[in-house]
Amino acid sequence: MLNEAMAFFSGIASNKAGVAILLNKNFTFKVLRQICDKEGRCIIIDLEVGELILAICNIYAPNKDDPIFFQSAHEQMIMFRCEEILLGGDFNLVRDVTKDKKAGNQQRTETP
Repeated sequence: MLNEAMAFFSGIASNKAGVAILLNKNFTFKVLRQICDKEGRCIIIDLEVGELILAICNIYAPNKDDPIFFQSAHEQMIMFRCEEILLGGDFNLVRDVTKDKKAGNQQRTETP
């Protein structure tokens, strides 16, 4: 699609997970491909922006340490034929429990 406002969503329920990518109607692009996971935690779109091929990925990571989720997201991203990847989202990573967490499970979660 060219010159239209676009919203890309991945989700399974209104009260569980879900991610979106919103693009301004003044942004000129062409969608080449889109991938969403079954749990509504990851969405990746491949865009053609002028001469540039760009992938945009939005992640809502599980609340528990889940290396398989991140491995799967990584495998999906490298399948795209983009020149650049924009990666964002909520990685549910707590680096310092005393500064970053007040309630709930006080266990520290670290990247592998």
